Amino acid sequence: MKIEIMNLSYSYDGKKNVLENVNLCFEGGACYILTGKNGVGKTTLSKLIMRLLKPVKRTVFIDGADVCSLRTGKIAQRIGYVFQDANLQFFSNTVEEELSFPYKLTKKYDEVAQWKINGALEEFGLSGLAGRHPLTLSSGEKQRLALAAAMLSEPEFLILDEPAASVDRDGREFIANRIKEFVGKGGGALVISHDETFFEGVKIEI
Repeated sequence: MKIEIMNLSYSYDGKKNVLENVNLCFEGGACYILTGKNGVGKTTLSKLIMRLLKPVKRTVFIDGADVCSLRTGKIAQRIGYVFQDANLQFFSNTVEEELSFPYKLTKKYDEVAQWKINGALEEFGLSGLAGRHPLTLSSGEKQRLALAAAMLSEPEFLILDEPAASVDRDGREFIANRIKEFVGKGGGALVISHDETFFEGVKIEI
Protein backbone atom coordinates (compact mmCIF):
# COMPACT_ATOMS: atom_id res chain seq x y z
CA MET A 1 0.00 0.00 0.00
CA LYS A 2 1.10 3.54 -0.72
CA ILE A 3 -0.43 6.57 1.01
CA GLU A 4 0.46 9.93 -0.52
CA ILE A 5 -0.22 13.36 0.95
CA MET A 6 0.14 16.17 -1.60
CA ASN A 7 -0.04 19.88 -0.82
CA LEU A 8 -2.48 19.20 1.99
CA SER A 9 -3.82 22.09 4.05
CA TYR A 10 -6.74 21.84 6.45
CA SER A 11 -8.73 24.21 8.61
CA TYR A 12 -11.53 23.48 11.07
CA ASP A 13 -12.93 26.99 11.02
CA GLY A 14 -12.11 28.12 7.49
CA LYS A 15 -9.71 30.73 8.83
CA LYS A 16 -6.60 29.26 10.46
CA ASN A 17 -4.97 26.17 8.94
CA VAL A 18 -4.08 23.33 11.31
CA LEU A 19 -2.05 21.75 8.51
CA GLU A 20 -0.27 23.82 5.89
CA ASN A 21 1.00 22.43 2.58
CA VAL A 22 1.95 18.98 3.91
CA ASN A 23 3.67 16.53 1.56
CA LEU A 24 4.35 12.99 2.81
CA CYS A 25 4.45 9.43 1.54
CA PHE A 26 3.94 6.21 3.53
CA GLU A 27 4.50 2.72 2.13
CA GLY A 28 4.12 -0.87 3.24
CA GLY A 29 7.05 -2.66 4.85
CA ALA A 30 8.02 0.34 7.00
CA CYS A 31 7.03 2.01 10.24
CA TYR A 32 6.79 5.79 10.37
CA ILE A 33 6.90 7.71 13.65
CA LEU A 34 4.98 10.99 13.38
CA THR A 35 6.03 13.50 16.03
CA GLY A 36 5.41 17.17 16.75
CA LYS A 37 4.07 19.50 19.41
CA ASN A 38 0.47 19.42 20.60
CA GLY A 39 -1.88 21.11 18.18
CA VAL A 40 0.26 20.82 15.04
CA GLY A 41 -2.24 18.47 13.37
CA LYS A 42 -0.90 14.93 13.86
CA THR A 43 -4.28 13.42 14.75
CA THR A 44 -5.98 15.61 12.16
CA LEU A 45 -3.68 14.17 9.48
CA SER A 46 -4.53 10.62 10.49
CA LYS A 47 -8.27 11.35 10.38
CA LEU A 48 -7.93 12.90 6.93
CA ILE A 49 -6.24 9.73 5.68
CA MET A 50 -9.11 7.65 7.09
CA ARG A 51 -11.67 10.15 5.71
CA LEU A 52 -13.05 10.66 9.21
CA LEU A 53 -12.45 14.25 8.21
CA LYS A 54 -12.94 15.13 4.57
CA PRO A 55 -9.82 16.52 2.89
CA VAL A 56 -9.79 18.84 -0.09
CA LYS A 57 -9.92 16.82 -3.31
CA ARG A 58 -6.66 15.68 -4.85
CA THR A 59 -4.62 15.95 -1.64
CA VAL A 60 -4.78 12.46 -0.05
CA PHE A 61 -4.34 9.29 -2.10
CA ILE A 62 -4.36 5.57 -1.32
CA ASP A 63 -2.67 3.57 -4.06
CA GLY A 64 -3.36 6.45 -6.42
CA ALA A 65 -7.06 6.75 -5.57
CA ASP A 66 -8.30 10.05 -4.15
CA VAL A 67 -9.76 9.28 -0.70
CA CYS A 68 -12.59 11.70 -1.50
CA SER A 69 -13.79 9.10 -3.99
CA LEU A 70 -13.61 6.23 -1.46
CA ARG A 71 -16.11 5.22 1.20
CA THR A 72 -14.87 5.41 4.80
CA GLY A 73 -15.83 1.77 5.35
CA LYS A 74 -13.74 0.71 2.35
CA ILE A 75 -10.73 2.58 3.69
CA ALA A 76 -11.22 0.98 7.12
CA GLN A 77 -11.03 -2.46 5.52
CA ARG A 78 -7.52 -1.67 4.29
CA ILE A 79 -6.23 0.56 7.08
CA GLY A 80 -6.61 -0.41 10.72
CA TYR A 81 -7.00 2.65 12.95
CA VAL A 82 -6.48 2.87 16.71
CA PHE A 83 -7.73 6.07 18.34
CA GLN A 84 -5.74 7.87 21.02
CA ASP A 85 -8.76 7.36 23.30
CA ALA A 86 -9.64 3.69 22.79
CA ASN A 87 -13.04 4.28 24.42
CA LEU A 88 -14.17 6.05 21.25
CA GLN A 89 -14.00 2.91 19.13
CA PHE A 90 -15.89 0.44 21.30
CA PHE A 91 -19.49 -0.28 20.31
CA SER A 92 -20.29 -3.63 21.91
CA ASN A 93 -21.19 -4.97 25.34
CA THR A 94 -18.41 -7.53 25.65
CA VAL A 95 -14.82 -7.91 24.50
CA GLU A 96 -15.70 -10.89 22.31
CA GLU A 97 -18.65 -9.07 20.75
CA GLU A 98 -16.34 -6.15 19.98
CA LEU A 99 -14.11 -8.44 17.93
CA SER A 100 -17.15 -10.08 16.31
CA PHE A 101 -18.77 -6.77 15.36
CA PRO A 102 -17.11 -6.24 11.94
CA TYR A 103 -17.90 -9.81 10.84
CA LYS A 104 -21.54 -9.54 11.86
CA LEU A 105 -21.82 -6.10 10.29
CA THR A 106 -20.69 -7.47 6.93
CA LYS A 107 -22.58 -10.74 7.39
CA LYS A 108 -19.33 -12.72 7.21
CA TYR A 109 -19.56 -14.22 10.68
CA ASP A 110 -18.97 -17.99 10.49
CA GLU A 111 -16.80 -20.72 12.03
CA VAL A 112 -13.68 -19.33 10.40
CA ALA A 113 -14.42 -15.88 11.79
CA GLN A 114 -14.93 -17.31 15.27
CA TRP A 115 -11.63 -19.20 14.97
CA LYS A 116 -9.88 -15.91 14.14
CA ILE A 117 -11.60 -14.17 17.04
CA ASN A 118 -10.52 -16.90 19.45
CA GLY A 119 -6.98 -16.62 18.14
CA ALA A 120 -6.98 -12.84 18.66
CA LEU A 121 -8.30 -13.21 22.21
CA GLU A 122 -5.44 -15.58 22.97
CA GLU A 123 -2.72 -13.59 21.17
CA PHE A 124 -3.64 -10.30 22.83
CA GLY A 125 -4.11 -11.74 26.30
CA LEU A 126 -7.85 -11.17 26.37
CA SER A 127 -9.23 -14.70 26.67
CA GLY A 128 -10.08 -14.31 30.34
CA LEU A 129 -11.78 -11.00 29.61
CA ALA A 130 -14.00 -12.13 26.72
CA GLY A 131 -17.22 -11.57 28.68
CA ARG A 132 -16.24 -8.20 30.16
CA HIS A 133 -17.59 -4.88 28.93
CA PRO A 134 -14.78 -3.07 27.05
CA LEU A 135 -15.19 0.09 29.13
CA THR A 136 -14.47 -1.82 32.35
CA LEU A 137 -10.99 -2.85 31.18
CA SER A 138 -7.76 -1.22 32.30
CA SER A 139 -6.05 1.27 29.98
CA GLY A 140 -3.57 -1.36 28.81
CA GLU A 141 -6.30 -3.92 28.20
CA LYS A 142 -8.31 -1.38 26.20
CA GLN A 143 -5.29 -0.65 24.02
CA ARG A 144 -4.74 -4.35 23.39
CA LEU A 145 -8.41 -4.79 22.49
CA ALA A 146 -8.35 -1.79 20.14
CA LEU A 147 -5.22 -3.10 18.43
CA ALA A 148 -6.64 -6.62 18.21
CA ALA A 149 -9.81 -5.28 16.59
CA ALA A 150 -7.79 -3.21 14.12
CA MET A 151 -5.58 -6.14 13.13
CA LEU A 152 -8.27 -8.78 13.02
CA SER A 153 -9.53 -7.58 9.64
CA GLU A 154 -6.03 -8.21 8.25
CA PRO A 155 -5.39 -4.64 7.05
CA GLU A 156 -2.52 -3.60 4.82
CA PHE A 157 -1.63 -0.60 6.97
CA LEU A 158 -2.01 0.48 10.60
CA ILE A 159 -2.42 3.96 12.05
CA LEU A 160 -1.97 4.20 15.81
CA ASP A 161 -2.50 7.47 17.67
CA GLU A 162 -0.36 7.61 20.84
CA PRO A 163 -0.62 3.83 21.45
CA ALA A 164 1.78 3.89 24.41
CA ALA A 165 0.41 6.97 26.17
CA SER A 166 -1.51 5.14 28.90
CA VAL A 167 0.16 1.74 29.18
CA ASP A 168 2.93 0.39 31.38
CA ARG A 169 6.33 -0.89 30.24
CA ASP A 170 5.07 -4.40 29.48
CA GLY A 171 2.15 -2.97 27.52
CA ARG A 172 4.48 -0.75 25.50
CA GLU A 173 6.69 -3.70 24.69
CA PHE A 174 3.71 -5.83 23.68
CA ILE A 175 2.36 -3.18 21.31
CA ALA A 176 5.81 -2.50 19.85
CA ASN A 177 6.31 -6.21 19.15
CA ARG A 178 2.94 -6.50 17.40
CA ILE A 179 3.84 -3.54 15.18
CA LYS A 180 7.26 -5.04 14.45
CA GLU A 181 5.70 -8.35 13.43
CA PHE A 182 3.11 -6.61 11.25
CA VAL A 183 5.73 -4.53 9.44
CA GLY A 184 7.98 -7.57 9.12
CA LYS A 185 5.24 -9.28 7.12
CA GLY A 186 5.04 -6.38 4.68
CA GLY A 187 2.46 -4.19 6.38
CA GLY A 188 2.93 -0.47 6.89
CA ALA A 189 2.44 1.47 10.10
CA LEU A 190 2.10 5.12 11.05
CA VAL A 191 2.61 5.66 14.78
CA ILE A 192 1.73 9.06 16.21
CA SER A 193 3.76 9.49 19.38
CA HIS A 194 5.38 12.12 21.55
CA ASP A 195 7.77 9.40 22.73
CA GLU A 196 10.33 8.97 19.96
CA THR A 197 11.94 6.07 21.84
CA PHE A 198 8.72 3.99 21.79
CA PHE A 199 9.46 2.34 18.46
CA GLU A 200 12.23 2.53 15.90
CA GLY A 201 11.15 3.74 12.49
CA VAL A 202 11.28 6.58 10.02
CA LYS A 203 10.92 9.76 12.09
CA ILE A 204 8.72 12.50 10.61
CA GLU A 205 7.95 15.79 12.34
CA ILE A 206 5.17 18.16 11.33
